[in-house]
Amino acid sequence: MDKKSKMIIIALGVISLILGLIAFSSMFSYNSEKAKHKETVTKFDTEKETLVTQISHAKAETKSIRKKLETIQRELNTAASLSDDWKNKYEIALREKEGLIDKITQLQKAKKTKSAAAIKESSSTSAITDDSYWASVLRDRAKLEIEVTGLQERLSDIGIRLEEISKDKNQVDVELKIIKQTNADLERELTYNKKLSQTLSEELVREKNDKKAFVIQLSKIREDYLIIQEQLRFITDEKVLLSKRVKNLKEEKDLLSRKIIEMDQTLESRMDEIIKIKDNLTAIRSTATSSFPGAGSKVVELPAIVVRADSRGTSRRGLSGEVLAVNRENNFVVMDIGESSGVKTGMVFDVYREGRQLGSIDVIQTRRDVSAADIKYLKPGQQIKIGDAIR
Repeated sequence: MDKKSKMIIIALGVISLILGLIAFSSMFSYNSEKAKHKETVTKFDTEKETLVTQISHAKAETKSIRKKLETIQRELNTAASLSDDWKNKYEIALREKEGLIDKITQLQKAKKTKSAAAIKESSSTSAITDDSYWASVLRDRAKLEIEVTGLQERLSDIGIRLEEISKDKNQVDVELKIIKQTNADLERELTYNKKLSQTLSEELVREKNDKKAFVIQLSKIREDYLIIQEQLRFITDEKVLLSKRVKNLKEEKDLLSRKIIEMDQTLESRMDEIIKIKDNLTAIRSTATSSFPGAGSKVVELPAIVVRADSRGTSRRGLSGEVLAVNRENNFVVMDIGESSGVKTGMVFDVYREGRQLGSIDVIQTRRDVSAADIKYLKPGQQIKIGDAIR
């Protein structure tokens, strides 16, 4: 029992040590994961703020670019309208130039025709005076020269206007090309900003999912830690209960040891009494044999009537015991009840084993805690053994 108790205590100590190590390892792992998670959360928050700022900037830039695109589109439409206007004006000026050239040609033709007509008229008509004729010719010529000069000046103005229109048209074409290039650049930048915004949004969603996964993992670690703590608490309680049980077992062991010592002392005293009873019975048998020398070995079959008292048939109600010893040589048994239990000489008891009656015995001597009885009757094939019940 003592060795078993030591083994239980050692096993409990080993289990407690293992659980302590597991709890310490879990606590250390939990703290490490918690610190790592805190750093990760801080990093995610910083990156989140950076991404949110970048997204805000990208949205602002996108908005600004869209406004620029709208402005450029309006300017492009205006430039296209101006280009159409200048083109119309250029075509009108060309038509006017062509008309003026035709008109000058017609005037020159008319001048030549008038000169020829005047010469013809001067040769055919002699009544007209020279002064009136030349005055008319000079007036017509001056008038034609004035018209030609005006037409030439107008033609020069139209050429200047055409040149200016051509320059303006070239400038408008250059500006239109620049606007188209700027528009293409802004569209590319807008596309890039859209892709960047989408990428940043995806990264933000991914980081949110990672943060959520970290929170779930941390919660699971916390639950595992609480479960281990609960198991450790349960095992600690079990250890306390087992320690109390070991203590109780030790007390029971000490009590049993004391009882065993008392039983040994009682058995020793009973053995002494049994030896005395055996010696007395042997002496009685020897006396009986010497009194009846012809009886031989058959004396063991006769009841020892010399020591029986008048108490035969005394009530044995409530008395029961066990066979402590069997002496087959002298045909008697020793049982564990005596005068202190109310056993008297001459009482008859039945012997049982597993509820079956084996025979009967007759008390011939009593002591304080034991008694001796002759085997009065046995069923065929039966033998009385130590431990059989007596009642």
